This record gives sequence, structure tokens and C-alpha cells, in this order.
Amino acid sequence: MNAILLSAGFGKRFLPYTNTIAKPSIPFFDIPFLCYSLYYAQKFGSQKVVINTHHLPSSVQQTVQNYKKFLSIDTEFVHESPHILDSGGGIKNSESILSSSDESFFFVFNTDIPHIFPQLDISSMIKKHLEQKALATFITCDLKELGTQVSGVWTEKNSLEIKDFGLGPKESLRCRHYTGFMILSNEIFKHQPPKNQPHNIIYDAILPALKNQSKRAFCHHLEPLHWLETGNLKSYLEASFATIDQLIHKPECHYSKEFTRLHSFFNNSWFMHSDSLRQIISISPINPNKLNLYKGHVIDFSRPQENNSVYLENSVISSKAHISPGQTLSNTLVL
Repeated sequence: MNAILLSAGFGKRFLPYTNTIAKPSIPFFDIPFLCYSLYYAQKFGSQKVVINTHHLPSSVQQTVQNYKKFLSIDTEFVHESPHILDSGGGIKNSESILSSSDESFFFVFNTDIPHIFPQLDISSMIKKHLEQKALATFITCDLKELGTQVSGVWTEKNSLEIKDFGLGPKESLRCRHYTGFMILSNEIFKHQPPKNQPHNIIYDAILPALKNQSKRAFCHHLEPLHWLETGNLKSYLEASFATIDQLIHKPECHYSKEFTRLHSFFNNSWFMHSDSLRQIISISPINPNKLNLYKGHVIDFSRPQENNSVYLENSVISSKAHISPGQTLSNTLVL
């Protein structure tokens, strides 16, 4: 089967970082967002993966180049120029590749978030998708403020069949959160505008097909699911610090085990320290005599010699960061 990893976006909410690096290439615990999607695309049985690009395509291509030694799947880039084609246009532009599989469906991943699916039975999801003759099957979860401040997927209250999308409230319907991973049937191509026409896959293709042509779409709901919102710097830091807490205080939970398993796949590991003043994830052993340089939640993947005299408070430092000695960094991300 095939998959598409939607990687063309501008990442405007993550400025100024996305002025120089595409959002899918930004690291989370020092592994790029894109690699979380690549991991599951391979784990779920994809043979070929399409990666569409537009904004800063070289950074996306370099990310794949850096990590392809861990992967056994074929990757192909489809660049959108001169204009970005949105989610639907990106999928339609890759129709010939996505429909080349013997399967009647393909996977779709958003690559601007760190996917972690510890208890997803992909075989069961595919089986239901085929049995229900679904146009689309969305992986969903619960989320606070969903449907009022955050757009959602609306189903019948006692059913997983999708009836609408967007903000609510919507009478007699339940709102669920789309996680950024779905299965689409090849039939979707019949419901899309022509190639090279920008459009949204949900509002311009799936929803009209449900409303006007009696097609059906469903949710595959995961409950509970530890969802990580990383749309801007604030939410990225909150997600990072929540993950530190999970790894340190709940190492045996499903999320921590799956998160560690994914990072082990990419040969990424760390040391941990916890006390009343600090929770630390570090690439190197943490010197007890240097603990006064850390406060709050800190993820430090920089080289040890670069951070020996840097004070870090509630911050994330990537392995590629260059930090001057004596700096004080607080509530920030350094790439």
C-alpha cells in the first residue's frame, strides 16, 4: 500500500523558526516531526511514500536523506510550484502514485505533529474501512475545548459515522478530534477538483461527497490517547514538558513505551534526572555538580561542552544548536 505525507505547508504559527526550516523538519525530542509519520507509514505496511513539498523543500528533502538509513520504504517527492495546493491539491497531484498500489486505499499523514499511536490496531482499522466501504476513516481522540474553539469531526452520538466537520455546537452530534492520520479510498479522486487546483481535502472533497452523494466516512476513535498539540512555540513547549513528565514519572505507560520505542528505532536515546526543582532530559549523563544550571523542565540535546556554563529554564535545545557560554535561556526553543 501507499501513503502521502503532507509536508508543503508554511508553518506560519511557528514563525520565526519556519523562516529557515520547514515545519516537518523541526525536531521534537531531537527527531523531526516528519520522522514520526515515516515511522508509522513503514510500521503500518506502506511500500511507497509520497512527500509533497512547497515551502523550503530542501529542508524536508534533507530530513529524509538524514534518516533514510533507518527506513526500508521508497520515498518520492512531489513539489508544488508556483503555488501551494493545500491538502486536497497535494493529494490529487499525487494520484498516479497513490493509486498505483494493488490496494484500494492509501494512508494520509499530517507531518507537523509528533504522531504517537501506542494502541492502534491498524489491521482492525483497515478491515473496518473496507467492510464499511468508507470513503475515509479518520483516527480521532478526545480533546478539551473541542468543537467550540477547535474544529472537530462530528459523528452521531452513538455511532462513529461522520456527519459534519468544523465548529459547533451541532445538535444531536458528538465532536471528536482528528489526529492527523486517516485512510482514504482511491474513490476520493473522483470527488476532487481537477489536478493543480488548490483545495482542502476535508471541506472541498470529503464533506461534499458525504452531503451530496451519499458517501460514508467513519472515525476510528482512540480513547485514551495522549495527544500533543504543537502548532506554535507555546504549545510545542507544553507538549515537550508533558512528555518529560510522562517519561520520568510514568515510564511503564503505553505512551512512554511507544515514544521510547520510536526513538530507539531512530537510534535516539537520553539520560533523565528528576528532583523537586527540575525535570531534565539530556543527551549526556547529568553532572550532579551542574544541576544548578537547570530549572523547571529542560530538554538538552546539545553537546556537553557547549552547555557547561549555560543556564537553562523550561527550554528545549536541539543537537544542532550553537549556544555561547554564559547564556541564560528561558521558555524557548533553540534549533
